[in-house]
Amino acid sequence: MNDNRPEFPDSKSTNPYVFYVTENGRKNEKIGQVQAIDKDEGQHAKVFYYLLWADDDRPFYVDKADGSIFTNKSFDRENQEEYDLYVFATNDEGFYMTNEERNDVIENEIAHNSSIAKVKVVINDLNDNVPKFEQSIYYTAVNAMANINDFIANITAYDNDAGMNGTLTYYIKASNLYKYGSSKSSGSIIPSPFNISQLGQLNTATYLAENNQHRFIVDVVAREIAYPEREAMTKVHVWIFEPSQLIRIILSKPVEQIMHEKDEIIAELSNATQSRVIIVDIRFNTDDMGHKREEWTDMYILVVDPMTHSILPVPETLKIIDAKYDSLKQYYSGYYIENVLPALIVDKEEPFDPALAALIALLIVLFVGVITFIVVCCCLRHWAIAPTNLKKKDALIKKAIIDDLNTTENPLWIEQKLKIYEEQELTMQVFNEPENVLTRGDSEDFVPDDNTYATIQHPNRRGSAHIATLSIADDMADYATLSGVPHHSISASSSLRGAPNYYEAAMGFQGSTFQVPEHAGNNSDSFDGFRTRFKSSGLTINNDGQPEYVAELI
Repeated sequence: MNDNRPEFPDSKSTNPYVFYVTENGRKNEKIGQVQAIDKDEGQHAKVFYYLLWADDDRPFYVDKADGSIFTNKSFDRENQEEYDLYVFATNDEGFYMTNEERNDVIENEIAHNSSIAKVKVVINDLNDNVPKFEQSIYYTAVNAMANINDFIANITAYDNDAGMNGTLTYYIKASNLYKYGSSKSSGSIIPSPFNISQLGQLNTATYLAENNQHRFIVDVVAREIAYPEREAMTKVHVWIFEPSQLIRIILSKPVEQIMHEKDEIIAELSNATQSRVIIVDIRFNTDDMGHKREEWTDMYILVVDPMTHSILPVPETLKIIDAKYDSLKQYYSGYYIENVLPALIVDKEEPFDPALAALIALLIVLFVGVITFIVVCCCLRHWAIAPTNLKKKDALIKKAIIDDLNTTENPLWIEQKLKIYEEQELTMQVFNEPENVLTRGDSEDFVPDDNTYATIQHPNRRGSAHIATLSIADDMADYATLSGVPHHSISASSSLRGAPNYYEAAMGFQGSTFQVPEHAGNNSDSFDGFRTRFKSSGLTINNDGQPEYVAELI
């Protein structure tokens, strides 16, 4: 008894069925098989299979006896990647369904009818497409003062294959330099002043100031990474410009809309100027006060002469645009162009005034002449008063030394100017006269001089209770310098107030000095008397006749 209908199993592998076929394959290729189960027996358990199509395009067919599915044509994955099929299982060998019934079943019964199997057919990709660039030639420009790795333009290629078959890598094949005004290449620059990322972004690789106003034609290659590694190449024309060569177009539309319409805008401007117009940048509008307006757009362009391939001056371009304003008026309103003006407003230079320049030069010459005259006069004055006679100069120096020796001030006071130490100073200096010893050593009367000196104050001037009894005149100077050993002299004019010799003056002694009274010979009586006289002055003399201690000068 035929009381059961065929049903497809409900499992992950069968709901839906998934089959694969490689594109560009042969027709009548089997891709898979579906199978329904009928619980009846005998002839009632026999199942027939039919494809339910919503249209007349039938790229597959099914063997109604066993449920095998075959291709009915060669497939192209780039046109369609997947197909959804619906297979109906029935016990009726002569089953037929009209298009209306078929559509009704597909729309209403597929989800809950177990006699209908859903089949997904996936077209496998084959690396059968070559890479292509979006444009065969690109035109762009970069600022001469751009930094390294600054963005220039997107140079994008595509491959319609999927996965690894459609993955591309980019590289620069050549960077040909064309100098300003030249139509002949100077050769390819190595290393290239540009680089390109694997996303197709062309960037600067070095500083370009030395190539200002020149242009490059860069050969960019896109290559597949999968076998057979086919390639595509495009040429990128790059102009090196200065900011003063840019033209600014103000549009009362947001940036998003301008990006979609930029090609049409450039085409119209190119027709109006009969030149090549290159977009350098598109950004939000900035008004005269420096405020950003996102609902408006600033477009910066360059205009290039198609014959010489050189950048046209901004004033010349603006004249051309102004001359065709009437024809461009409707175009301006259609694309909401508000104004066209230089991108960089440069203040007009003042005209050169030769008379003013001559006056400034004359003033500079006069100033230099006055300074030179003053310097020469100063030099002549110095040379005129400078002493030329060395003897006269020596005499002046000696006279200054003698004048300093006749002073009554303590030499220490003169230099330090510290009166607070006036009554507490004791200066001892020792010096030798080796040359005099050699020359006077053979003399009978020679007594070796001891050059130990002590500076003491006149007892009548310091107000001390200790009064030294010395046989000196009352007009003795405020200070005296005592020598430990008397000078041997046969002169009757030698006295305690004898004038200093030149050697002492040369050694820096100043003030009135006197020496110890001379004694004749070496007899002990005379020497003892000599010591006795100095004891009363507070000066102790040792057995060798040397001043040993000066006590309580104050």
